[in-house]
Amino acid sequence: MPPGVRDATVRLTADRATIRALVDISKLQEGSGGSFGGLWAMILQGEREVLAVCRSESSMGRVAVEVESVEFGGMQLPASLLRWLISATVADTDTATGNGVLLPETLRELRIEAGQAIIVAN
Repeated sequence: MPPGVRDATVRLTADRATIRALVDISKLQEGSGGSFGGLWAMILQGEREVLAVCRSESSMGRVAVEVESVEFGGMQLPASLLRWLISATVADTDTATGNGVLLPETLRELRIEAGQAIIVAN
């Protein structure tokens, strides 16, 4: 787990992964080299429970995880805040979708099915 993330659980359903974890956004962004400040830094400080719903995407030879929704401390994040948060905490994002996180180039395919994830690597 990256710094700032602990007690993560993953639930796999058809085409979706639901991830629940305790996250300290400031520690996560420090570890990734991202940055944010001001009012959002105060609002998002400290460890909170995060619930994210994601699905896998493959395009132009890269595999990405599309983040569909995130609840942070019980609050559903609006799409614009979610895009900003991803860009502030994740170094390799998929700008084509706005909410995509690119996975390493060594991965060719990621399929999410009920109870399992199928990963194909080079």
